Amino acid sequence: MAEFEIAGMSVPPGQLKFGSFPVGQWRGGLVASAPLMVMRGTREGPSLWVDACIHGNEIGCIEVIRRIMREEID
Repeated sequence: MAEFEIAGMSVPPGQLKFGSFPVGQWRGGLVASAPLMVMRGTREGPSLWVDACIHGNEIGCIEVIRRIMREEID
C-alpha cells in the first residue's frame, strides 16, 4: 500500500491520527489552523472526505463525523 500523507502527517494503514492544517493568519500574526482527523483502512479501496464547520457555527456537524468514524466505519 502506498504511503498516505496529508498536511505533513503520515497515516499508516489501519490507524487513526489527529492533526491540523493552516487555513490563514490572525491579525496579530498567529497562524489559524483547522483540526484534521484521518482514519485509514487496512486495504486498498475508495476514499471518503467528510467536512464540517465550514461556516464556524455548525459545530453539531463535528459530532456527526465523530459518530460516523466510531460507529459506522468498519
